[in-house]
Amino acid sequence: MSRAVCSCFRVGIREIGDAVSRGARIPSLETVLQRTGAGGQCGACLGDVHAIYVSRVQLRKIQERNQIPLPFQDLTWDQP
Repeated sequence: MSRAVCSCFRVGIREIGDAVSRGARIPSLETVLQRTGAGGQCGACLGDVHAIYVSRVQLRKIQERNQIPLPFQDLTWDQP
Protein backbone atom coordinates (compact mmCIF):
# COMPACT_ATOMS: atom_id res chain seq x y z
CA MET A 1 0.00 0.00 0.00
CA SER A 2 1.23 3.49 -0.76
CA ARG A 3 1.79 6.11 1.91
CA ALA A 4 -1.52 7.21 3.42
CA VAL A 5 -2.44 10.80 2.61
CA CYS A 6 -5.84 10.70 4.32
CA SER A 7 -5.53 8.83 7.61
CA CYS A 8 -9.30 8.93 8.26
CA PHE A 9 -10.09 6.74 5.25
CA ARG A 10 -6.57 5.35 4.58
CA VAL A 11 -6.42 6.81 1.08
CA GLY A 12 -2.95 6.68 -0.43
CA ILE A 13 -1.10 8.42 -3.21
CA ARG A 14 -1.77 5.49 -5.55
CA GLU A 15 -5.55 5.73 -5.08
CA ILE A 16 -5.52 9.44 -5.86
CA GLY A 17 -3.34 8.86 -8.94
CA ASP A 18 -5.64 6.08 -10.14
CA ALA A 19 -8.69 8.32 -9.74
CA VAL A 20 -7.03 10.98 -11.93
CA SER A 21 -5.87 8.45 -14.53
CA ARG A 22 -9.23 6.76 -15.04
CA GLY A 23 -11.64 7.88 -17.71
CA ALA A 24 -11.34 9.65 -21.01
CA ARG A 25 -11.42 13.13 -19.45
CA ILE A 26 -9.46 14.50 -16.52
CA PRO A 27 -11.79 14.54 -13.51
CA SER A 28 -12.27 17.55 -11.26
CA LEU A 29 -10.77 17.63 -7.78
CA GLU A 30 -14.27 17.23 -6.33
CA THR A 31 -14.79 14.06 -8.36
CA VAL A 32 -11.48 12.63 -7.13
CA LEU A 33 -12.46 13.43 -3.54
CA GLN A 34 -15.81 11.66 -4.03
CA ARG A 35 -14.23 8.60 -5.68
CA THR A 36 -11.56 8.14 -3.03
CA GLY A 37 -13.34 9.44 0.06
CA ALA A 38 -10.31 11.54 0.97
CA GLY A 39 -11.07 14.62 3.04
CA GLY A 40 -14.58 13.44 3.77
CA GLN A 41 -14.30 13.39 7.53
CA CYS A 42 -11.93 15.98 8.99
CA GLY A 43 -10.52 17.71 5.89
CA ALA A 44 -6.98 17.87 7.27
CA CYS A 45 -5.55 16.20 4.16
CA LEU A 46 -7.14 18.47 1.54
CA GLY A 47 -3.93 20.43 0.93
CA ASP A 48 -1.95 17.24 0.34
CA VAL A 49 -4.67 15.75 -1.86
CA HIS A 50 -4.81 18.95 -3.92
CA ALA A 51 -1.02 18.94 -4.43
CA ILE A 52 -1.06 15.30 -5.56
CA TYR A 53 -4.05 16.00 -7.82
CA VAL A 54 -2.32 18.95 -9.54
CA SER A 55 0.86 16.91 -9.99
CA ARG A 56 -0.99 13.96 -11.53
CA VAL A 57 -3.07 16.20 -13.82
CA GLN A 58 0.10 17.83 -15.14
CA LEU A 59 1.68 14.41 -15.68
CA ARG A 60 -1.40 13.17 -17.52
CA LYS A 61 -1.46 16.25 -19.77
CA ILE A 62 2.20 15.71 -20.65
CA GLN A 63 1.54 12.04 -21.44
CA GLU A 64 -1.45 12.92 -23.63
CA ARG A 65 0.52 15.63 -25.42
CA ASN A 66 3.30 13.14 -26.20
CA GLN A 67 0.81 10.75 -27.84
CA ILE A 68 -0.48 13.27 -30.37
CA PRO A 69 1.22 12.66 -33.73
CA LEU A 70 3.00 15.60 -35.26
CA PRO A 71 1.60 16.71 -38.64
CA PHE A 72 4.98 16.67 -40.37
CA GLN A 73 6.30 13.29 -39.31
CA ASP A 74 5.67 11.72 -42.74
CA LEU A 75 7.99 14.15 -44.51
CA THR A 76 11.22 12.75 -45.84
CA TRP A 77 14.19 15.05 -45.99
CA ASP A 78 15.77 13.28 -48.98
CA GLN A 79 13.23 14.63 -51.47
CA PRO A 80 14.27 17.69 -53.51
